[in-house]
Amino acid sequence: MEGRAYVEGRLGPDERIVSQTGPFFVTSHRLLRVHRQERGWRLLEIPYPQLEAIEEVRVVDRKLLFLGTVVGVAGLGASLGWGLITPLLASFLGFGLAFYGIIVGRPAYYQVVGRSTPPGDLPLWRLPYKESRSFIASLVNVTGQDPRR
Repeated sequence: MEGRAYVEGRLGPDERIVSQTGPFFVTSHRLLRVHRQERGWRLLEIPYPQLEAIEEVRVVDRKLLFLGTVVGVAGLGASLGWGLITPLLASFLGFGLAFYGIIVGRPAYYQVVGRSTPPGDLPLWRLPYKESRSFIASLVNVTGQDPRR
């Protein structure tokens, strides 16, 4: 709550907090992130006219990659050892799953990008995917930015 009090003390006279998740705040005028440093707090902001994108970032689905690889190798080994067609089909399915896990992946986080955001601050604007869905919905409602573009 310490961070919220810090943010509330720095809002404009007609500005209000619409939504919050962790250190991120959607206000009626801008997106804020409060960041604790050694010497106190730092407030990062992206005014809505400066908001460039809300990107859904996907990463390799390691579980699917592992499962697909195991099934593929086992099926390939069984088809070579016994000369059967069914294990060969399982190997194709397994390698297909592994390929799907690499190419499509799974959603990991939302990356918010502002026009004037320094590249070094971009990692600070990553919101965890599962915990931030309703927060992103609030941001989309306020700004009109759609993360699926």
